[in-house]
Amino acid sequence: ETEEVIKEMTFTINKEKTLLENPVTRSLILIAMFCLISLFAWLVSKYREKKVKLQLEAFYEKQEKENLKKIAFRDYLTGLYNRNYITKWTVEGVGKGRYPITLIILDCNNLKLTNDTYGHEVGDVVLKAVADTAKKVFRASDIIGRFGGEEFIAFFSNTDLEGAKIAAEHFRQAVEEAVIIAEGQHIPVTISIGLTNMPCTKLLELTKQADIALYYSKEHGRNQVSVYSLEMEKEQKAEQ
Repeated sequence: ETEEVIKEMTFTINKEKTLLENPVTRSLILIAMFCLISLFAWLVSKYREKKVKLQLEAFYEKQEKENLKKIAFRDYLTGLYNRNYITKWTVEGVGKGRYPITLIILDCNNLKLTNDTYGHEVGDVVLKAVADTAKKVFRASDIIGRFGGEEFIAFFSNTDLEGAKIAAEHFRQAVEEAVIIAEGQHIPVTISIGLTNMPCTKLLELTKQADIALYYSKEHGRNQVSVYSLEMEKEQKAEQ
């Protein structure tokens, strides 16, 4: 029995060996292997292609969302936050806080005169220069925005009144000393600032007080920082 099994196995091996030695058989085997390898390579390339496509779609979708968000919340000229974001932030962010907050509102002095004298393109250069100075002077944690026209607004959290006054004065000086060149000419720029500090649960009152302080700065010589006081408010009401 054992001998018969051995003989049968030997016969099978010899038969397979003969088949493998056959040029036609070997060619068919090589073609089959080539086809399998090609199919595997094609499947891998398709998988990678789909993966890259999905990654690109995800990347472009993220970029589109970021661009839309930037358009919605950033001022197109200065790159600062716009009025929409400031309003949203005050309602959703600051309004839920419990810490005191300091607010400054500032105005570019005589920007209308600059526009009338040199043109609105030069006025845009001035606004951008003021915004760039604000980005350099203020902290990354401060919320700075363009509120409209030549008016800017900034919120300082966890900052007492004296610290905010020092920061505002530093900013005012930086703007005054900035070298702003437009159309080959040096454009002198100054700003007036109104500042106030109180618990952030009274945001409307905060804005109103900063406006009163800004008005005081503009009516008393411009190019200065004024801190809100009750006397200022009484003075303005008496003038009306």
